[in-house]
Amino acid sequence: MDRSVTAGKPHTYTIAAIFPNGISTRVTSNTVTPGQTAEVAYAPPGATGTPTTWTPPGTPAGGTTTPTTAIPPDTAQPAADTLPPRVFPEFPKTVPDTAPPAIRPAPSGADSLVLPPADTMSCVAASTSTVRDTLERIDVRAGRIDLRTTSNPDATATSNPAPVDDPYVASPEYREGKCLNPGTPGYPRLWDGVASTSGMTSAEQIAAWKEIGVLALEYHHILGRQPTPDETRRDVAALRAGTTWKQLWRGLAHSAERDTLFGYWAPAPIPDSLQAQSDFGLAVPPWTPQQCYGGVGPKCGGIPEELNNYVYPHWYGVFHMPDGTQLAYVEIGVAVGSILHDNACLKYKEGLNCNGMGWGDLWKTTGPAELEWSKATWNVLDNRTWRATFGPYPTDPIQRDREWYDDLRPAPTRRTLMGLSFSLVSSPDLTEPYTDSETRQTRALMAPSGTSLDWSDVAFCQSGVWGSKGSAPLKSPWGICW
Repeated sequence: MDRSVTAGKPHTYTIAAIFPNGISTRVTSNTVTPGQTAEVAYAPPGATGTPTTWTPPGTPAGGTTTPTTAIPPDTAQPAADTLPPRVFPEFPKTVPDTAPPAIRPAPSGADSLVLPPADTMSCVAASTSTVRDTLERIDVRAGRIDLRTTSNPDATATSNPAPVDDPYVASPEYREGKCLNPGTPGYPRLWDGVASTSGMTSAEQIAAWKEIGVLALEYHHILGRQPTPDETRRDVAALRAGTTWKQLWRGLAHSAERDTLFGYWAPAPIPDSLQAQSDFGLAVPPWTPQQCYGGVGPKCGGIPEELNNYVYPHWYGVFHMPDGTQLAYVEIGVAVGSILHDNACLKYKEGLNCNGMGWGDLWKTTGPAELEWSKATWNVLDNRTWRATFGPYPTDPIQRDREWYDDLRPAPTRRTLMGLSFSLVSSPDLTEPYTDSETRQTRALMAPSGTSLDWSDVAFCQSGVWGSKGSAPLKSPWGICW
C-alpha cells in the first residue's frame, strides 16, 4: 500500500519476496496511475472448477492478461507441499543453516480439538487457501520500503519453498473446513488425499476438518503413508471423542508397524518418567526425556559451530499441530563416542558430563562414562563423525525437554574399543572394550560411506567393512567406511 502517491502521475514498483532460504528475483510491476479506476473481476471458483481471472490494476483497455492462479489481489501465492520425507535413513542432504523461529505459547485447552460452532453463512463462499509459510507485505511510504514478515498459520512446512508462481487450489471441502476453523493451522495437499479416500461425505469431511488434518500429518511423519479409509474414520472418531493429537502420535510412534519399518520407534511425548520406564523396560526411575539420542552434545543442543561446524545442529521441515505446537526435524553430528557416552549415561546418571558439562568435569580422572566421554572428545577433534537426522520434535526446547523421548529400549551393543585415557590431553590407545548395551535409537545410527572412524569401529559403518585404513603419530589408527 502506497499512501504518498501523486494523483495523475504514473507509478512503477519493484517487487521481491523473501523466504527463509533467500530472496526471489526482483520484478517490475506494470505502470499504475492514481486517479484511474481499474476493473477487478474476482469470484470464488465455481462448481465447474473453471478458474476465475483477475485483471491487474492499470491494465490498458483492450489489453489481455494471463492469470496463473485463481487467487485475488493481496493473497499470498501458495507454495508446493515441502514436507520432509520419512525419517532416518532417508533424509534431505542439504538443510538451511538457521533454526526455526520460536512458537507462541499454546492456548489453554488447545489440545482438545473441539470444533467451534459452524458459521455456515460466512463460509458458503470460502476463499482459496494459501499455504506459504511466510507472507511478505511491502509498504512504500515517503520513499521508504519496509519489508514486514508475518507468520502464515496455513503453512505446514518451510524447507525449500516453491517458486512464487506455483499455484495450489485445495478442494471445496478443505476450503470450507478452513473457513469454519479460523486461526487454526492448515493442512495443504496432505488433507485432500486423506479426505477424498476416506469414504466420508462432504459434510462429514468439513465437520472433521481439523481431525483429518491431524491424521494426515501424523501418518505422514511417523509411518510415511496416509491412513486407510478405516483408519481415518476410526481415528477421527477417537479425536472427536477426546483423544488428543499427542496420544494418537504416541500410539502411532510406538506401533508395531513403525518398529517393523524402521527398527525403532519414532520420538513421542510420554507423560512422565514412570511411563517411560514401563515403555522402555528401564531399571530405575526417574528417566528424563531424551532427544537426539546418540548425537554430539547435550540432547539436540550440539556444540557451538565455532568449535566444530561438522556436528552443529540444523533444524528444518517445520510443520504445526492444531494447538500451535511447531515441530521440525534436526540434523546433527554423530560419533561412535557420543553413542557410547549417551548409553553409558542412561545406566550411570552421575557419570562424567551425563548432566551436561559442569565445573571440574574436564579434570575428572575416574568414574562412570569417563572412557566414553574421552572417546567422544577425540572423535570430534579428529573429525571421526557423520551427520544423522532426528525427530520430528517440538522446536520449543522447554516443551521438547519436558516430555519427548527417543526410543530407549535396550539393544545389543556393537563391538568397539575405547582408550584407557584419564586426561583429554593424552592420545588414546584403543584397548578397552565397551561392555554396556545400546538402545534401539542408537542402533539405527550408521556411518555412511567415506566416514573416518577409529579402526575398532567398523561395526558402525553402514557397509560393515573398511574401504581403507590409515595411521599417524599421536592419533589412534583409523578406517574409512566402504
